Amino acid sequence: MERYDLAIIGSGPAGISAALNAQIRGKSFLLFGRKALSEKVLKSERISNYPGIPETSGEQLVQQFQSQMEKMQIAVTEETITSIYNMEDYFSLLADNNKIYEAKTVILATGMDNAAPISGEAELLGRG
Repeated sequence: MERYDLAIIGSGPAGISAALNAQIRGKSFLLFGRKALSEKVLKSERISNYPGIPETSGEQLVQQFQSQMEKMQIAVTEETITSIYNMEDYFSLLADNNKIYEAKTVILATGMDNAAPISGEAELLGRG
């Protein structure tokens, strides 16, 4: 079984950044998440807190993520990791289809849980 340098869990901005840096450094890795990337980013009408990007929409930012990932030949593995086991010198990751992966390091980049809904939140989500 192949043992990867990294297993990155989450395909939002932090997970993508970790994957880009791993690729640049020649590390073997898997990026677990959704090919659609971050729904939270995608829903944002205006994003202005990324260095070097004065203002953009979530849709445009996700397109930039996808373009850069394609150029860097980074693929998303669309499996959900259900368990992670510390095996002393590596981690064993169990996916929802019972497939097992091994990695020396695991990066959890799953984002934050949604907070309890606030009255009217659904109508305003992603609008700043």
